[in-house]
Order: sequence, then structure tokens, then C-alpha cells
Amino acid sequence: MQGLLKWEWNSGRITYPENWQKGHNVTIIAGSFSHLRKTNPAISENFTEQEIDGAKYVWIKTDEYDSNGIARALSMYHFCRALTANKKRK
Repeated sequence: MQGLLKWEWNSGRITYPENWQKGHNVTIIAGSFSHLRKTNPAISENFTEQEIDGAKYVWIKTDEYDSNGIARALSMYHFCRALTANKKRK
């Protein structure tokens, strides 16, 4: 879990990917900004892939916000919109 230490949450270290990986290929899709992380990933593209401790992360560029308000709601909306607009079609 060494690589994951830099993405510590205020509430504690992320530990679920290592548990999910037992016999599975894990991909975690997350917004680039979270008010719960001590440090957020620095990404410049709308979508950035990164491998951390054997789990694939896809960071979706999202807006920063200061508190629970309209800016946070807009950040969530932009995340969902980007995810939906770029989904793979079968």
C-alpha cells in the first residue's frame, strides 16, 4: 500500500483496494478533487489513468470547492456528466 499513502483521507487511510484485489482486477474511478483527501492528485487531462499498488485508478478532472454548497454540487454534476459522456458503448 506504499503508493496509496499519499492519498490518505482525513478519516483514515484507504484500505479497500487491497481487499478487493484478491482474485480480481480492480479499477477505481474517482474525481480528482475531494475535500476528504489530505492531498489530491495533480492531473492536467480530463481523464488520467494511474496504477497504485496493483489497482488501476481513473481520475476524472473535477472542480475544486471550499464547502458543502453549490460548487460541490456542480463538481459532482461535472463528474457524472464526464463519466456518462465517455462511457464505452457495446
